[in-house]
Amino acid sequence: MLKSILIIGVILFSISCSNNKATKENVEASSNDSLSLITVVPFNDSSATIEMDKYFLVKHKNENLEAAANEVMYVKRRWPQAMQSLDRNEFESILSEEFTFVGGGQLLNREEYIQHRTTPSEWKITHVQYHDLTLQFFGEKALLSYRNVVTNENMNNGDVEVEKISWSDVFVKENDQWKIGGTHVIDYALEAIAKK
Repeated sequence: MLKSILIIGVILFSISCSNNKATKENVEASSNDSLSLITVVPFNDSSATIEMDKYFLVKHKNENLEAAANEVMYVKRRWPQAMQSLDRNEFESILSEEFTFVGGGQLLNREEYIQHRTTPSEWKITHVQYHDLTLQFFGEKALLSYRNVVTNENMNNGDVEVEKISWSDVFVKENDQWKIGGTHVIDYALEAIAKK
């Protein structure tokens, strides 16, 4: 089921990227008028290192998903904070028991991922900017597709690199809390490396 949702996410993400003429703000309803796309701005307290000011929620018009959507997005916001802190407990609190990471030719289970992300490195994430965050629920699971721009600084020599990454994340309800069930890197580009 998780794999099917990720495949659907990749397809939806690809379709959204190929439609450059229509913006999400001007899409109000599908042709059968059963779905609506709404803009929500739950993150008014912008951080100096994380920019995530809005997301798009796909839902049936009569569904009340805003509270669940905000819960998912707050878990999402904690993820880059966990990466910046290298704190194992932060990862433990947001990743589901069955978490998997797929990207860069790697398939990591939960423990491998936590070990990888909590091991100190000469590169430190200094800024993350999110674009086109689009969330859709499938019962007790949710799919989030997005692009982000990650700025990293080398603590040894001051070099700066900028990564542009497209993702699909699956969130699952576990012990009555939303957790990150898995994530797939869809596209990756290292846009710039420069001396600071």
